[in-house]
Amino acid sequence: MPAPSFVDYGVSTNAGFTATDTYVIDAGSNSGRVVVVLASTDRPGAQVVSATCNGNAMTALFGNQLSITATFYYRGFILAGDGNIAAGENTIVVTYDTDGNKPFGFAVLYKDVDGTTPSGTAVPTSYNASGGYPITSASGETVVAITLLYEKNTTGQALDADSPAVERVDVGGIGVLGAGAHVMDTAGGVSGSIDVTQTNAGEWAGLAIALKPSAGAAVPYAALMGTTTTIGGAVR
Repeated sequence: MPAPSFVDYGVSTNAGFTATDTYVIDAGSNSGRVVVVLASTDRPGAQVVSATCNGNAMTALFGNQLSITATFYYRGFILAGDGNIAAGENTIVVTYDTDGNKPFGFAVLYKDVDGTTPSGTAVPTSYNASGGYPITSASGETVVAITLLYEKNTTGQALDADSPAVERVDVGGIGVLGAGAHVMDTAGGVSGSIDVTQTNAGEWAGLAIALKPSAGAAVPYAALMGTTTTIGGAVR
């Protein structure tokens, strides 16, 4: 089976103070589907409670984490299996512990992922400068880093993936804050981390996770990943 690879992403659709946030993501006809969510608050007084995909409970990857300057909480979730994630369009709902919050977040969908044991341990990370995601992975896996940029709208904050990682998504205008998000990935077993270089000031937070291939012999990551194309600000 091939190594896990990127399919689609969905962004926060809230328009103000709310205790829930909704994303929509499209799996197409791909199999071995997995969804990973990175959800955030806009203030330290609110926390992320749970997430569902099509009403199916997602598994929390870690508890609420404070960003590096204690400005925001963020939390990750995962759900795998074609019985849980439908072909075509899927709706993700994230719930918070208060409606005194302007939430924002991001979801990604990958294919060819093991439906029983989809990943290793996720690593949460937050910086306000260039940094990286240290993570352990094995050959045949795909390491994915999802990052939220809190100040993209105010400072022009940007991140670039350092080689050998490849950027899959670069978007802005998420939620009321106009936050940004990046998705980067690289072959498992190749590097001890996904490193990023920041341009312009700003705080960011995210997670890295090693996705495991569906059962069977893995096709090398490099054989699957072609040249990326920028469409409407998103690298696909």
